[in-house]
Amino acid sequence: MLFIVVACTPTADEELPTLVRLPSETATAETVAQSVATLPASFTPTFTPTLTPTLHPSITPSLTPTVTVTPSATITDTPSPTATDAPTLSPEDRPILAFALTAAAATVLPPDYQIPAFGGADITLVPQDTPTLPPGFPTAIPALPTNGIPIANSCSTSPTGGFQTIYQGNPDIANQLGCASGAAQNIPAAWQNFETGIMIWLNGEILVFYSVSDSYQSLPDTFIEGADPETSSEVPPAGLFTPIRGFLKIWDGNDNVRNGLGWASNTEQGVTATVQIFGNGRMIYLPGRTDMLVLIGTNQSGTYLAFQGSY
Repeated sequence: MLFIVVACTPTADEELPTLVRLPSETATAETVAQSVATLPASFTPTFTPTLTPTLHPSITPSLTPTVTVTPSATITDTPSPTATDAPTLSPEDRPILAFALTAAAATVLPPDYQIPAFGGADITLVPQDTPTLPPGFPTAIPALPTNGIPIANSCSTSPTGGFQTIYQGNPDIANQLGCASGAAQNIPAAWQNFETGIMIWLNGEILVFYSVSDSYQSLPDTFIEGADPETSSEVPPAGLFTPIRGFLKIWDGNDNVRNGLGWASNTEQGVTATVQIFGNGRMIYLPGRTDMLVLIGTNQSGTYLAFQGSY
């Protein structure tokens, strides 16, 4: 086999283009014309331009915040209290004012008033050291303090024993009782418990205590030996008792007392009571009991409290 190699010489129209360089920023018009002259007539150059953007100077944005206004609370002025001067009392008004204050604080008893429980013993309630007052000025005990300070601070006589413990430890009770009018006394007495209360005999006076209402009433002992029955024929419920003598006469003859006390829960106990009188009440201790009774009130009835302890 025979191979023939023929060498071809290109014509002037078929001459290959020389290396073409893209114009740079420093290319001249002549350089560009020479480069283009060497290209064939049918050559279409493709340019990929590289654009360098021209940046605008930096702009700093200006932000305008939106402000929401919350109205504040409406302020209401509180006017300061205006002090009112106390009226000036004339000499004619002072006794009336003193009398009004006295009436609000306590009831003044006559100097010769006798407590029935003491069988006619002299227990004058007017303090012996009362100063001499001008004629026509009302006689009165001092108004009881209301600031929690015991009235004992201004009393010439103080209670003793267990009574003193109650008095000094309870300013409100002390203020309600007032000052002690004398020393504690020993009184013949008897007591009996009931289902809902107590009956106490104090040398001619019978005190009935109702535990449901914390109230008491004072009744005279009208029992007559040999004329009034000493016992009752009624049969009490199991474990309970019927009162005797003076207690029986009041209990059996007064529906309010009987209904308020119920049946007796123990037998009558004869003792010697310790009693102290105050301007507005009494304190009583009865041996055999575990409490002391505080009576508030100087009339035929009032309220009472029981404190654990003994005289």
